[in-house]
Amino acid sequence: MTLAATGKTEEAIRHHEQAIARNPKFADAYVNLGNALTSLARIAEAKAAYKKALALDSHDRINVQNFLMCLNYDETTDGE
Repeated sequence: MTLAATGKTEEAIRHHEQAIARNPKFADAYVNLGNALTSLARIAEAKAAYKKALALDSHDRINVQNFLMCLNYDETTDGE
């Protein structure tokens, strides 16, 4: 089970950021960071993380879907 899945999303974000600091070309760390940020409705930051992941691996279908989802997210609502 992941940190984010156990409600420790902020801690998960810190771990993903540490992984990126150690290896800035680790696309999956950017994807996971984007997922964690999205779960907290920090959409602008999530978009940036997904965009970086796409720059590193443009063939990852899941990341493409996540990025497109963020582009369509209405930040003026609270998800309801």
